[in-house]
Amino acid sequence: MTQKAEDNRSASWMTAAFRGARARLDRSRTYHRALNELSALTDGELRELGLSREMIRPVAQQAAHAA
Repeated sequence: MTQKAEDNRSASWMTAAFRGARARLDRSRTYHRALNELSALTDGELRELGLSREMIRPVAQQAAHAA
C-alpha cells in the first residue's frame, strides 16, 4: 500500500470517528434539552400534551433517537 493510500485510509477513519462522536453529542444535547423543557412544565401542561411525569424520560429518549 502506498503512503498516500495509507494517509487516505487514516483520514477516512478519523472522519468517521469524528462524525460518530458528533452524532452522539447531538443526541445527548437533544435528550437533555427535551428532558429539561418537559421537566419544567406543570402537571397540567403535561396533561394537555397527553403526558405524565413518568413519560418524560422515554419521550426525551425518543426525541434524541429521532434527531
